[in-house]
Amino acid sequence: LVSIFFTAVWLLSPILLPFISGIIIAYLLDPLVDYIETKKINRIIATSLSLLLFLGIIITLILLIIPVIISQIYQFITNYPTLIDEVKLEINKLLFFLENKINVSAENLFEKVDFGSASLLIKLINRIISSSLFVVNIFGLIIVTPVVSWYLLKDWDKIKNKIYLNIPKSYLNIFKKSAHDIDQVLSSFIRGQLIVCFILAIYYSLGLSIIGLDYSLVIGLFIGVISLVPYLGFILGIFIF
Repeated sequence: LVSIFFTAVWLLSPILLPFISGIIIAYLLDPLVDYIETKKINRIIATSLSLLLFLGIIITLILLIIPVIISQIYQFITNYPTLIDEVKLEINKLLFFLENKINVSAENLFEKVDFGSASLLIKLINRIISSSLFVVNIFGLIIVTPVVSWYLLKDWDKIKNKIYLNIPKSYLNIFKKSAHDIDQVLSSFIRGQLIVCFILAIYYSLGLSIIGLDYSLVIGLFIGVISLVPYLGFILGIFIF
């Protein structure tokens, strides 16, 4: 049964994305809603205010960043052949250095490496964007995710209480303590990782922009997201610098 469940989740993962995103957003915003409730504000109003604030921040960032990202991606696709030639040149320099300094026979090792073409990259991007699944996911994230988040936030405490009612009384205190400890560790980790990713994205974007590197925003955001994987973003950042 467990294997069937996880297989079903894996197969339906594209469709479940808006719902999973809604659950994550509700989980992250629940402490803010609880804080607003302490100010004698109704849970429904607190939920609406929190979600509107979150969506406002996301929409503002999208309006400010997305046009720049699209512009830089377009420039990257346009300059793709030139960039690949430059990469090949640097690789050849490295190979000649290895051959001369440490006697490694690597002449013409990468001559047959096919880095693809700009047209192939453009076709891939067009196929992703034009796919029906992509359209469904975008529609779901825009429409379904906020609705799911709102209802979950509004009834978050009720959902927890319903779960507690189904736990045997002899295990209830242990379950509550374990759930609280897990929540503290997990929420701190998720929020901490998101803050770190956000700071790194800004740091790399500004740093690369200051030194005049092309596509600084795209690279900075990419490294910030990749930083969710420990050390990977840091290593890529050092490599790019």
